[in-house]
Amino acid sequence: GEATHRTGHDVARLDLAFYRLPLLVDHRRLSSEVNALGDGQKRHDVNNRFHHLATHNGKSTESRLGPFSLRPGIAQSCPYLLQVLDVLGVPVGRARTMILAAGENVTRHSDMTHQINPDPASKELRGMIETGYWGRRYRLHLVVDTHPLVEYRLGGAATHIAAGEVFVFDNAVVHEVLNRSPRDRTHIVVDVVGSERMFALMRRALLVSREGAAAAHPSGEFS
Repeated sequence: GEATHRTGHDVARLDLAFYRLPLLVDHRRLSSEVNALGDGQKRHDVNNRFHHLATHNGKSTESRLGPFSLRPGIAQSCPYLLQVLDVLGVPVGRARTMILAAGENVTRHSDMTHQINPDPASKELRGMIETGYWGRRYRLHLVVDTHPLVEYRLGGAATHIAAGEVFVFDNAVVHEVLNRSPRDRTHIVVDVVGSERMFALMRRALLVSREGAAAAHPSGEFS
């Protein structure tokens, strides 16, 4: 699909693909910071444990209503994560770790987002475009700990994404994660408003498409 930009504050449309940004982070430093946070809470709907990294009005909730701020102590315990976000120059919304245990799967689901126009004929897209929280944000994944047997599926695309890589995809489309490995998979997931730096990286992203093929660049512009 085309990657064109809508008017106002809406996010650009995303191709039905995984966008691997041309950016590598020090996953060992991130892993050390995440491990220092403890075991995390259990989220049963998608089989993840997690830690809230940002709060809404000082409370660790799933609220999509701002203002958002870092959880007390995160700036001190996760300084490298803050450096990464500073490189991207992105305002942060919800942020958390997502830890998928060895042998577990994130079941097929779609999030309440619309980063591309919904197609009423498609069973993989939902309802109406949200013009609020998800109308203006991308979900950024920083891969902290993983294994070659961890596979991500989006539509017809399936791929492994290595530790230290950063990627984005349209999570309004049905997706799932299979962890067939003997170790936990850990991501830091940050909902962000796009920035010039981030859009520049997205224009240079490697796409793994619905057919599983890798393309050098997205099909359109982000601004």
